Amino acid sequence: MSPSSEHIPPGSAQPDAALIAGEARFDRELRERRPLLWALTLAGPPLATLALLAWVWLVHGWDFVAKLAGFAVITFFGAGRFIILFGKADHAAVDTAAADGGLIEALRMTPTQLFVMVTWMDMVAAVLLVFHAGFLLRIPKIGPAMAALSEEGRFVMARYPKVRRWTFVGLATFVIVPLAATGSVGGAIFGRLLGMGRGSTLVAIFIGSVVGNGIMLAGAGVLNRYIDTNNPVFLVGGITVIVGLVIALERRYRKIKRSTLGRASATPSGGAPPR
Repeated sequence: MSPSSEHIPPGSAQPDAALIAGEARFDRELRERRPLLWALTLAGPPLATLALLAWVWLVHGWDFVAKLAGFAVITFFGAGRFIILFGKADHAAVDTAAADGGLIEALRMTPTQLFVMVTWMDMVAAVLLVFHAGFLLRIPKIGPAMAALSEEGRFVMARYPKVRRWTFVGLATFVIVPLAATGSVGGAIFGRLLGMGRGSTLVAIFIGSVVGNGIMLAGAGVLNRYIDTNNPVFLVGGITVIVGLVIALERRYRKIKRSTLGRASATPSGGAPPR
């Protein structure tokens, strides 16, 4: 079996163990059979990111690079694609605010800039996880957290059985949904559980990322058109609303998940779930 055709059996009795073993085997075979592809997909994303940051530094200066790095950290550690909603569309207003001493306004980026940043981050994570999950799963703390995402994939398949027949659309939709367990990281794991090939998984994640981030970009356009985003109250109130919305969505998701998995575990093998 070639590395690209190997997948994790959705019905495995120990999905996490099967996931770890399967990804480790794929990583080893890819390194042995296609060393150039293995090296490019492992070193390529971080090197391309460094090259892009160097270009940004040459064009926009160090201050913009520092600002970009700061937004990337905020995005990675909590805000996710919701950060796009807080972009400031008018460059002139940002420059004026900086001249007038408006530090917060001067530090903001445009929605389009944030869209590109988040999409780039999604695809860097996707390439690394799709081709090198076997390596990443062995890293302490990071590996177990990634393996635990397979539970989210099992939940989706239990809740929506038809997703196995519409794997590509199902994975793209999974990436679009703005939850902590979804996105490009969860999508890479989910694609393996669905038995998708590496290439199709990557394409589905890209489409889901562009659509999901595009929705946030459109939302940012509406906010900038009808709301005075220069008002600090908008930032505080907006952050509060977004945090509340995310918490509510996560709680609802967890509740549905517990109910679905509970019914699945109570269903006899081969039987239909109770109604």
